[in-house]
Amino acid sequence: MNRLNPDDRMRAKKLFEEAIAIDPEYVSPYVYLGVCHVLDVMNHTTKSPRKSIAEASKLAQKAQAMDEYHAHLYTLLGMLHMSAGEMDKAIAAYERAVELNPSDGINLSSLGLNLTAIGKPQEAIPILERALRVDPLEPSFAYWGLGMANRAMERYETAIRYFKKSLEGNPKNLIVLVNLAPCYVILGRDEEARGVAVEILKLHPNFSVEKWMKKSPAKDPVKKEKMKAALLKAGLPE
Repeated sequence: MNRLNPDDRMRAKKLFEEAIAIDPEYVSPYVYLGVCHVLDVMNHTTKSPRKSIAEASKLAQKAQAMDEYHAHLYTLLGMLHMSAGEMDKAIAAYERAVELNPSDGINLSSLGLNLTAIGKPQEAIPILERALRVDPLEPSFAYWGLGMANRAMERYETAIRYFKKSLEGNPKNLIVLVNLAPCYVILGRDEEARGVAVEILKLHPNFSVEKWMKKSPAKDPVKKEKMKAALLKAGLPE
């Protein structure tokens, strides 16, 4: 699941389903299977986003009835709120996840990513740096978040450095690749941007800039239009 690419996620879903079949009273597989379904929506790898969200919601309800103190349950709830555009509720869910497990790098990184999405990258950066300290063995999520925060603050060289570090751990992370390409475009490094676009289309041949932007949690229309133009300039199809 944490490799964040379609093939591994499909494999992860099967394993979580097998875990549920073996022990229906074990809460974690319900949570992570739900996360996989939301990731399918976020990465445009589901034929029916509505069905995927409905399945993830059902799994979250099941998990919450079993154990309301499972920290990653609130990560899943945060993802569901984010997908619905309910950013304040998403932030509250991630904060609850961190409260329940303050040494979990994924929870901290998720909170940082969402603070950036609502226009608070300055608040996100210390949280993401904390994620690196508490979880140095799985840094790709925190590096991804630091890339997003620095890109939001127009520190494009720094953003590129963090995105590339994130890709060292997860080279097929579509979201990181899609956010890396515009950084190169804005800096006039068009050849490198086109190289990233090639990697995106290898991973997702039906990628569409228009569809991607519709799913973006960002609220600022000027920044969204700037990103759209940069993705098109990188060579990605409209």
